[in-house]
Amino acid sequence: VSTSSIRHALKWMGATRKKQPRYRERDSASRIRYLSSLRESLKLCPGRAVYLDETGFERTTHRPHGWAPKGRKVFGERSGKSRPRTNLVAATVKGKRLFAPLLFEGNLDAAVFNHYLKEQLLKEL
Repeated sequence: VSTSSIRHALKWMGATRKKQPRYRERDSASRIRYLSSLRESLKLCPGRAVYLDETGFERTTHRPHGWAPKGRKVFGERSGKSRPRTNLVAATVKGKRLFAPLLFEGNLDAAVFNHYLKEQLLKEL
């Protein structure tokens, strides 16, 4: 049986192609507590927040899609643990422009983040 035959059969059955990745190590209660605390902090100093974001580029691939009946999500779990990657971290204020970008190999651990703050971000603020 070919892949296209399976795809056509799944489509005929009403399944759509999708997948939403989640980390096995996630902790919803901790995330909600953190977001509540962050919301309160931002109320104290509105407009003064500096937003940082980090993104990684992995050498390995995963399957970004899956099949499910229409209206249902497909969850594909994968580990959030370390694996070879190149990362980019950058900052923005009020979403106007990115500044202080840092491209590096490996994961963003405390040592790399503290170095980024001291040697790059704080010098540009």
